[in-house]
Amino acid sequence: MERFPWAKRRLYRGYPEDLRPSRQAAFAAHLGTAIEFSLPLVLLFSRGGTLCTIAVVGMIIFHVHITSTFPLAVPLEWNLFMIFGLLFLFGHYGDVPFSTLEDPAAHRHRHRRSVIVPIAGNLRPAKVSFLPSMRYYAGNWATSQWLFDKDGAEEKLDRGLVKPRAWSSSS
Repeated sequence: MERFPWAKRRLYRGYPEDLRPSRQAAFAAHLGTAIEFSLPLVLLFSRGGTLCTIAVVGMIIFHVHITSTFPLAVPLEWNLFMIFGLLFLFGHYGDVPFSTLEDPAAHRHRHRRSVIVPIAGNLRPAKVSFLPSMRYYAGNWATSQWLFDKDGAEEKLDRGLVKPRAWSSSS
């Protein structure tokens, strides 16, 4: 039995024939992107207070939502780490501005971690993990499965695919 079939239908333009995203799905995707970019900026530029608390709660809800959907190819521990980081850095120390960081060694370390490590990790992916390199994670895609029923679904899918032309080195 399918749970919430009405919710599934609202995500598509004409479920099950037209599976392009509906306006509601597109709005939700854009809203998630706006939240993901705006709340961290609020956290960076606020110095504690109500606005910082609202942003912390919003980011916790954001990461709990991601974790609760069990998405494919997403390291869920990253979202839990972000929640603890939010509570520590912006909950407990939310009123401490970055300008109080005066130690030159701390500035060099922050620069190294936030700029040099992602660049090195993207140039040498075998040497640096995807998390500090800020690379897309596709580690378990090879273990995902496509399941088809016995009513010729595979043939229907094969007929509807636009296949690339075979590539050869002489062309």
